[in-house]
Amino acid sequence: MSEQIGLPTNENEKHPEVAQEIIDTKLSRIDFEALRKRLSEDSVFLKVEAILRALATLVIKLEPTLPNYTALLSDETSGRTITLILRKLANQIRAQTKRPPVDTYFLVGGYHRAENHDDSIRNFLVQNNLDKKGKVLLVTESIQSGLSVLNFIRMFKQLGIDFEVATVSLAPGVENGQIVPPANWILEPDLQGEIDKIYYGEAGNDSAGRHLHRIAGSGVAKGYNNLSPHPVPLISDNYKKKVISTREDINVIVEEFSKLLG
Repeated sequence: MSEQIGLPTNENEKHPEVAQEIIDTKLSRIDFEALRKRLSEDSVFLKVEAILRALATLVIKLEPTLPNYTALLSDETSGRTITLILRKLANQIRAQTKRPPVDTYFLVGGYHRAENHDDSIRNFLVQNNLDKKGKVLLVTESIQSGLSVLNFIRMFKQLGIDFEVATVSLAPGVENGQIVPPANWILEPDLQGEIDKIYYGEAGNDSAGRHLHRIAGSGVAKGYNNLSPHPVPLISDNYKKKVISTREDINVIVEEFSKLLG
């Protein structure tokens, strides 16, 4: 069975599906236990092997289109580590055809934040012409209540931004291949079809990805009193050490996950 390559030709077409047979075959290329032994002692990826498998599954699902997104948008702060992994993998593929690195933006979402903070995100998206650049990928580590991601989806829809969403873990259930929105999602009629744009590594309330929430080592914080669309840096020596070890883990994971490509 061959995989489809390239982005859909218009925003109404679905991301190409990757057959479970292909996912299972590619996962067998990774020795997850050996990978975990190479990670730092405080790595969340070391503590829960299922997270690595879910992340690898997400990479496989995204591979057909990963190098073709015009930008990656990191849902800060926990989404940063996942974004950096996907960015390195995307740029590996892009380099093969001498394409420049993918644009990457780090944005603080959160449905509970002030309305004027949402305005700052909207202004940033417009100023950077993300409504004109082509399909972008919003990256988050885990969708639990899903309200923060839903807030981003509303913004993208209002601004006419062509998008997809990638998450390692999806707490809402999946039935017959379709995501079942959580009961607390109030979906306007024009948002009903947007749920199909979410791609995940694993799904279900018992998903291991819940351990990724507030993942340490991003080196940034949301900064709840800050109206900037971006996170604020953490500058203590302790956080700097965590950032260094996390970046080393990212390099190890990317090196291993390169085996999933192709």
